[in-house]
Amino acid sequence: MGFQSGVIAGNLRNTTSLPGFPDQPSDGTVSVAETIVPRMMDFLQVPRLYTTMIWNSVVWEQTEHFLRTGEFSRGLIKYLLAVAAIRTVALKC
Repeated sequence: MGFQSGVIAGNLRNTTSLPGFPDQPSDGTVSVAETIVPRMMDFLQVPRLYTTMIWNSVVWEQTEHFLRTGEFSRGLIKYLLAVAAIRTVALKC
């Protein structure tokens, strides 16, 4: 591989009995195990579904961090998930 790669995998699946739905941890479409790429530089799981991952600020921030440094930020993910949880609670009020 002539470039650095990192993988962000979602692991917040909804339970369903639909055929073809992954039985193991997944984003509801792709299992986490299927996201493993040989020689990747870093790997990160986020609690997101397949269809919402592209719009998630945590994923954006982690992508930017990886492009700048070649690794995902473990401290950043904890902070951003906490902020997202606070926003979700605030929206429900």
